[in-house]
Amino acid sequence: MIENQGSKTTITVDGGVKAHNAKQLIEAGADILVVSSAMYGHSRPDQSLIEIRKMVAG
Repeated sequence: MIENQGSKTTITVDGGVKAHNAKQLIEAGADILVVSSAMYGHSRPDQSLIEIRKMVAG
């Protein structure tokens, strides 16, 4: 619907973004993923971000 109307809407997902679903969210049309608990609730926030980036890129 957004594409059909030529809209320049940006889709942001804020909540529940984790390594296991990040790629699926991008494939579903998300432009921006807001990651908070996946990093700050993780014992190694830096590692969590690396995992999420790998899932999105791969």
